[in-house]
Formats: sequence, C-alpha cells, structure tokens
Amino acid sequence: GGRIIAILNAGDLSIGRIDIETLVLCLKQTVDLTGALIDKIPFCMHHPDAADPEYSRCWCRIPSPGLIIESAIPLAHRNREMYPPCIGMFVGATVEGEQCAKLAGFPFMPASKWHREGKLLV
Repeated sequence: GGRIIAILNAGDLSIGRIDIETLVLCLKQTVDLTGALIDKIPFCMHHPDAADPEYSRCWCRIPSPGLIIESAIPLAHRNREMYPPCIGMFVGATVEGEQCAKLAGFPFMPASKWHREGKLLV
C-alpha cells in the first residue's frame, strides 16, 4: 500500500571514482534483488571534493532532504496518490541518513533492525 524510494549519495560520479554506466548497473541489480519493490531510486551526484563548483554543493546530498522531496511529490502525482509525511519512514545505515530522516520529519529505523523485523513491516 505504500511506495519505496531508495535515495543515495553517488558523489563518486563527480569525483571520477565511478562512471554512470557502472552506477546504473548497480541500481538495476538492486531493483532486481528486491523483486522490483522499489518505485524510484534518485541519487545525488554532488560531492564536496568535486573540482567543478557546480558539483561540489547542492540541496540533494544526504543529509539534506532534497531527494525525498524531489521524489515523493512527483511519484505521488504520477500514481494519483498522496501520502502524508506522518506515515513515512526512513530506513538507513548511516548517521547522515538519520539526520536526513529528522530533517524530513520521518521516523528513522536502522537498516540492521529493519532487516531483522522487515517481514513485520510489509
């Protein structure tokens, strides 16, 4: 009954540690491994160490909630749904993810706990 948006920082693109083709293959594998449960995977390709100033600062790099906002609203409109933020949840594995959840107004659940209890959430 809900939507899954998997957001990630992919700053390695802007500093040359990975190319877009490799990232796309990794994201496709992620979708395949989850049985296509993921509705959208937006990513931030900015990194503070990027040489190009256009790629060194942004509003979408986690812990900023930009990717959540940028993704949730169009996804809801496309599916003619509207989920209020009060029923959202952020599952993550980093301090930055926890900060992002807080900034977005979502409860945070550590990924390790979600993996153990995930079947209860479905």
